[in-house]
Amino acid sequence: MRLMNERVQRVFQEVFDDENLVVTDAMSAKDIPDWDSLAQIKLLIGLEEEFEVKFTTHEVASMTCVGDLKKALASKNLN
Repeated sequence: MRLMNERVQRVFQEVFDDENLVVTDAMSAKDIPDWDSLAQIKLLIGLEEEFEVKFTTHEVASMTCVGDLKKALASKNLN
């Protein structure tokens, strides 16, 4: 789980171009000023590439915070 958290953290830092960004499970788009719809797409693509998975439409629609992203990842066979 720790490795997954580090990888998620790294994707967020890359998408938002902020190596000091620290994400928590409770964080959502309202907590990061640059987290708009385009950033959401970049995050999803970045996470899919990082973990070699694909999110379903249902998974994406139910994601409201970082914790939801991590739960969706944890439900998959991660590489």
